[in-house]
Amino acid sequence: MEIPDAIDFSMISPELIINKIQEIILSPMNNPELLWVLIPAYINWILRDLFFEKDNSASNVFMNGSTSIWTGVIWLKYLSENTELANFLLDYSIVLPFSIQLKTIISFSLICFGIFLMWTALSDNEFFMHFGRERVISFLIIIFSPIVYDIIQFDFLFAVSSLVFFTCTTFVLFILSKIIPNAPGEN
Repeated sequence: MEIPDAIDFSMISPELIINKIQEIILSPMNNPELLWVLIPAYINWILRDLFFEKDNSASNVFMNGSTSIWTGVIWLKYLSENTELANFLLDYSIVLPFSIQLKTIISFSLICFGIFLMWTALSDNEFFMHFGRERVISFLIIIFSPIVYDIIQFDFLFAVSSLVFFTCTTFVLFILSKIIPNAPGEN
């Protein structure tokens, strides 16, 4: 992955952003194994945001932490089965490509983030409870899974498109959550 000297903002148009968002959404079509990660992420994001996570309780944050840990483990499983990572674990003299190192770091980071969220939920730390929302966890899973599965390359357009996708989706779900009544038994 080559890092440019300067970012040319004139090269980013709304059409390119929309095309990249479509690429993110349709990424499982390039690797059906990705469906096992993304379908639960999308379902959790939509249903929990609309019906069950209107308050940010410790139990929600704890469950979101466990989702993060599980997804990180799935990513590591995929990397160990489909890259040189398994050989590296058997023979440390093998040098892993930078992209595999980065994907492994991303996977371990999501696991550590999940452990941190579970600890936050148990300690009832209000400040960090905002990072444990389902929309944040699902966003991280939806955005980083195609990168870990080597379907989409990370670049500036991808970063901008991801933020636009998250902002628009969050806005639409916010509007829908105000229109759709709460699930039975929820406040």
